[in-house]
Amino acid sequence: MKTNPLDLAAETTTLATCWLIQRVDGTTYRYTDHDQPIEVAGQGAPVDGTYLTAVGYETGEIQARADLSVDELTVGCVLDNEQITDAELRAGLFDFAAVRLFLVDWSAPAAGNIKLRRGTLGEIAIAEGRFQAELRGMMQPVQQVVGEAFSPLCRADLGDSRCGVNLASYTVAGTLTAVTDRTVVTDSARAEADGYFDNGVLTFTSGPNAGATREIKVYASGQFILHQGAPYLAEVGDTYSAVPGCQKTIEVCKSKFDNVINFRGEPQVPGVDEAFNYPNAR
Repeated sequence: MKTNPLDLAAETTTLATCWLIQRVDGTTYRYTDHDQPIEVAGQGAPVDGTYLTAVGYETGEIQARADLSVDELTVGCVLDNEQITDAELRAGLFDFAAVRLFLVDWSAPAAGNIKLRRGTLGEIAIAEGRFQAELRGMMQPVQQVVGEAFSPLCRADLGDSRCGVNLASYTVAGTLTAVTDRTVVTDSARAEADGYFDNGVLTFTSGPNAGATREIKVYASGQFILHQGAPYLAEVGDTYSAVPGCQKTIEVCKSKFDNVINFRGEPQVPGVDEAFNYPNAR
């Protein structure tokens, strides 16, 4: 018989898996695979709280490696419109959310926990009323490039503290006059030159995609082709705001934004061909 909480060597156990999700905006969700909600207390923030029963909850195999490679785990669950909604997932509100996965004794939830995995949400797939999320381990940030390298292109982002451009003076608003699909929308009233909004940002301000932001791949004759499709098919009459893009060259910085003084690139740095060039001995 089971005698001690979290005693994995006992003949029977009363363990349940809990997972805690903290979105970037601070919203917190708590779920468990137990058939009843579990009230976890005495373990400190943010773990303490009520863990609701997750319908159709399942996880893939948990693996740990000693070679510092990135650990990944897949978590799936049925969409719950009162908690995690299809609209919020498609809008990207759960992107990079912090996740903790651990075991507790549902008969004594204040006895402590066994930590299984901690990381952030990666790719999220939605299909047939379910979502499946990739949990990336804590080694994921180590795989990212840290620091900056010399480059002929600007390393600042348009409108950030290093760039200094006031985006409000460049932001325009409009109304969609045609919708081809989730990736292509048109405002025939736009008079900017072709390419003006390339690499810029479009934000839907009304309609089913209100609040969703997408990067602009190509702009021509009032038509916006987005890098990523909008969460839902937009409708004629939906309003939006758009910010022009920056190609990060010193020529565009000067002609389009008159901001060369804040240019964060080195256009005079020789390229790879020049670096490997050598005199011809013949």
